[in-house]
Amino acid sequence: MIGGNVELTVYNKLSHDKNEIGEVEPSNSEGEKIMGFLDYISGSADLSKFHAKVEESTHVFICDYADNAWMFNSGVTKCGVTGYGDFQILLVDDPMGLHQHIEVYLKYIGDLHSVM
Repeated sequence: MIGGNVELTVYNKLSHDKNEIGEVEPSNSEGEKIMGFLDYISGSADLSKFHAKVEESTHVFICDYADNAWMFNSGVTKCGVTGYGDFQILLVDDPMGLHQHIEVYLKYIGDLHSVM
């Protein structure tokens, strides 16, 4: 069992709501929460840019396999990690198909909930 020290919140598929003046505003509804570990993987080595999803990733989130795989379907594109901000989900991997853990490759997109 991996456990974890941070909580990842999967945002459900983007929905569009109208505000008071009729403009369409995108919104995410929070889905499942998963405990795991977040690691920073992006460095300053731009010598090997192959435009692959793994190369674009800034972080990797590792969590237990259990029932977490179904939450990362094709409709889920964003998630939030408590204390770290919001991320775009680039790739979800079950390494070698062993069903022991899941690696979620993420790209940092900022803290969308903060007010400046």
